[in-house]
Amino acid sequence: MKLNSRDYQILYEMDRDCRQPVNQIAKKIKLSKDSTIYRIKRLEREGLILRYQAYLNHGKLGYISVRINIKLQDTTPEKEEEIVGFIKKQPPVGFFASVEGNVDLIVWLIVKSVKDLDDFWKALVDKYSNNIARTELGVYTKIEHYPRTFFVGDRVNDEMMIFTEVGAPTKAVKKDLEILKILTKNARESLVSIADKLKITAKTVSKKIHDLEKGGIITGFSALFDMNKLGYGYYKIYFDFQNAKKQDLNNLDLFVRNHPNIVFRDYVIGGHSCEIEVQVKDENELRKLIDNMKKKFSFIIKDYEVLNYHKEHKMLSMPWVE
Repeated sequence: MKLNSRDYQILYEMDRDCRQPVNQIAKKIKLSKDSTIYRIKRLEREGLILRYQAYLNHGKLGYISVRINIKLQDTTPEKEEEIVGFIKKQPPVGFFASVEGNVDLIVWLIVKSVKDLDDFWKALVDKYSNNIARTELGVYTKIEHYPRTFFVGDRVNDEMMIFTEVGAPTKAVKKDLEILKILTKNARESLVSIADKLKITAKTVSKKIHDLEKGGIITGFSALFDMNKLGYGYYKIYFDFQNAKKQDLNNLDLFVRNHPNIVFRDYVIGGHSCEIEVQVKDENELRKLIDNMKKKFSFIIKDYEVLNYHKEHKMLSMPWVE
């Protein structure tokens, strides 16, 4: 499917706030509402937009985010497919991808307790201990998402969504959780539709969503894209620092948040000094990004490592309700 500048503007607007009304998007991209609806439907039909979901601060709901990197051994493609299928079905798994690099699988778990983590781990090891060469475990303290400004001419980014963050849990009532379940499955679900499902008024739904945003439980609404179909590769880069001063790290934070191709920043206990996720057209763009970081921050970069996400298997804000 050939895309033009207005299609990319739609993708950008859906990334930064997929719940905004179509007429608002139409006004921004200078198209009629009907033409905008047609283009959105086409992007969905062609599988470029996969789904819409709310971004949640899981810490506010009392959840812990854990990342497990897995290196496999003694596997055939069939055995790897079996392992992937098993992990994908596990309720705590929010994000899961096969990668090329120093590890083979990256698994993001959203758990209520260490026991939940232990249950997942025991189930995996009981079936596949002979196929696991090594693992690396880290606890996410925060994940930041930056809208993909590369869709619209590499403009400087000035927005951010928190995908998870440690902090004191906020009490959420049953109806709040039911709204979250709906919005993580389809963030563009109408107020009337949600109200009908929950047997409450649309006005009540609107207020509850507003309160969930104000309370920091919902941090944004974004689309999920098939980046391969859009012609982008997906990479994770680990940086290890040395002799980094506070001002150096502040400057690095500013660089990361403003770079058009950096879409996630992961803060991890038990991880590397800096972990970023980037989406680029090709390896030349990847090399340009790395060289730029090395040029600006060579005095603190001790080492770095690149992983290529060659297949994403799962990406859900509330995987336990799917």
